[in-house]
Amino acid sequence: MESRSAGTEIPQSVRMAAEASMDQARRAFEEAMTAAQRTVDTLEGNATAMQAGAREAGRMMLSYAGDVVDDAFALVQGLVKARDPQTIMTLQQDFLRRQMEKAGERTRRMTETAMKGGFGFKSL
Repeated sequence: MESRSAGTEIPQSVRMAAEASMDQARRAFEEAMTAAQRTVDTLEGNATAMQAGAREAGRMMLSYAGDVVDDAFALVQGLVKARDPQTIMTLQQDFLRRQMEKAGERTRRMTETAMKGGFGFKSL
């Protein structure tokens, strides 16, 4: 038989308090890890949204550049066929007017895309 000395045994109340503290610390740690995981998930979602927004903006810009080039070629083609200065001036004015209208429309579309969250962050 093993004998225990009276002064070396840890009281039951101290062991229970230590166990309760450990459980509380574990729960706090698990809650902190859960919050950290949610933050990481949100940041990953923001990165994904930003990438998608950047891709959409790139597609829009390429489309707009193609439209401008097509319009410029159409203008040049009209200028080559023009027979008088009045026709040349009319072609140039029409070209500039259309470009200004299209620029306004493109700006509106880009703004709408940005407002829909294509370029923005979700909240943490």
